[in-house]
Amino acid sequence: MSTFQKFIDDSRSSVSTASTADMRAELNKRESHLNVFPLEIFHPNIKPFIQELHTKYDIPRSYIGLSLLLAYSTAIGTAYAVSRNGTDRMCLSIWAAMVGNSSSGKSYCLDQILNPLNAIQAGFDRDWESTTVNLTDEKRQRIEMKSLICRDVFIPTLIRVVMPSNPKGILKEHDEIMEFINGLNGLSKKESTDEQFWLSGWNGRKYSAIRSGNVKVAIERVFANIIGGIQPELLWKLFKNDRGVSGFIFRMLFACPEVYKVCEPVHGYDIPQEFKQIHADVLNKLYFELPVETGHQEAKVCQVTQEATLLISAWEKVKIKKINAIADIKEMNIHAGIMGKIKEYAYRFAGILAISDKAFDLTSTSDNPFSANSYFPNNLPITKDIMERALKAADYFYKTAVDIYEAVDSSITAPSEILYMANLFKANKCLMQMNDLIYQGKKSKSTMSRILKKAIKEYPKAFGAVQREL
Repeated sequence: MSTFQKFIDDSRSSVSTASTADMRAELNKRESHLNVFPLEIFHPNIKPFIQELHTKYDIPRSYIGLSLLLAYSTAIGTAYAVSRNGTDRMCLSIWAAMVGNSSSGKSYCLDQILNPLNAIQAGFDRDWESTTVNLTDEKRQRIEMKSLICRDVFIPTLIRVVMPSNPKGILKEHDEIMEFINGLNGLSKKESTDEQFWLSGWNGRKYSAIRSGNVKVAIERVFANIIGGIQPELLWKLFKNDRGVSGFIFRMLFACPEVYKVCEPVHGYDIPQEFKQIHADVLNKLYFELPVETGHQEAKVCQVTQEATLLISAWEKVKIKKINAIADIKEMNIHAGIMGKIKEYAYRFAGILAISDKAFDLTSTSDNPFSANSYFPNNLPITKDIMERALKAADYFYKTAVDIYEAVDSSITAPSEILYMANLFKANKCLMQMNDLIYQGKKSKSTMSRILKKAIKEYPKAFGAVQREL
């Protein structure tokens, strides 16, 4: 083996990301069977429903897992909060994006899993129509607007109308997550910064703002979940304006399929009603039997036990050790930002799993559907077992965030000539073929060798997505 070939092999073995042109192939390679969503974290009673979605409708495991966490979180809202030390409070909100090509099952998965919540929203819509049908505009403005799922709404309306009337919180659903990203600060000249509102929503903090005309808006606890889809080729747009460096975009959970493909459902098949009913019953219990009447209502608490705390502390130490070993400062900062957000999500997942477990147990053991609110305790423990399940989900989302950032990173930093050369290299083109295609045959073989060696050294990530035999 020549010295140059050895250099190629050594370089290839240490890199792992792709250009935009190879984004789909790179994410396929990364996800493959190495990072499968752990559907076993959910209650056993929901497993038949999950199995039907995956096997009969060909929906990726990651879409199912993310959608279930999102649905439970939305139904619970501000009724519960996680506490690590007895005095702090952590909300259960989720921001998420399903990564996949068109017709990969993203929308269908949400339709199936959010169906009970959409039914609740449909009831609110009917009530609003019947209540306001003969009212003047002035009187209509004084009526509370009950909402659970919002799609097309401006931030000022969300702040002034929707959130004050819905202290339990809402889900903002988008067909494409870029609708949410592009809408940030869309009306900033008149309405201050949307981004500050959304940051309050992710953290579950109080939001207050002063508007012209001596108008003050205050929301005690903002709870707004976000969901949308995105195609792999558009991922780089999420990282514009330093959203990766600032950590803003890593508040988003990314669900990637094991294989990027068009889903192939069994035509004409419908999930048995008894399986769908189990899912609907739990979401209805979580929403209706955990009412939140005002923003000042004290939340019930999911208390992290000492054993669970030790477990997540050990998990964090392992992650920190690996992050501190990263030589590149920028990359270390990115990994640290991801770890910080995913650690908080691990607590949220634990709370969501603990509360949903309780709802399932109620569904299967209680004959009184109206006893749920008293059945849900004011203090619900997050045990070691629950934290173990939550950390499985956290590990999945940590890896998808890292993989997506690294795949995007090379595509937005390498010059087009380098990306072209990398694509030829990964397509098994020899040095002289690269010379003909890039330089019209004007370089010698030794010169091409030096050019390629330098390119791999300076832009290793662009060259490492696909291995080939030399």
